[in-house]
Amino acid sequence: MLFQKAGSDKIRSIGLANFNHKQIERLMSTAQVALRWAVQQNIVVIPKSTREQSIRENADLFDFQLTDEEMKAIDGMDRGWRILHLGDDADHPLYPFSEEY
Repeated sequence: MLFQKAGSDKIRSIGLANFNHKQIERLMSTAQVALRWAVQQNIVVIPKSTREQSIRENADLFDFQLTDEEMKAIDGMDRGWRILHLGDDADHPLYPFSEEY
């Protein structure tokens, strides 16, 4: 599950790069591949964007399918991590992680 742009610097900074698999490169954007992977696993996706191009790309995820090999390649990227970067919200008055314990 992604809570921010799939190709963002924050995602790359923790050692996760874009999908650089030769079979997958031919397809679409990183976000489209990630969304398509989820859809093919019967996971409901709710993509968010304010850019018209990204909204169109999100809608285009139904124009292609990942092969079994591509699905396995993406599954092989699983590191068992869960990451939710909340640092951008640290100045919010209801940010819960600024209290000393």
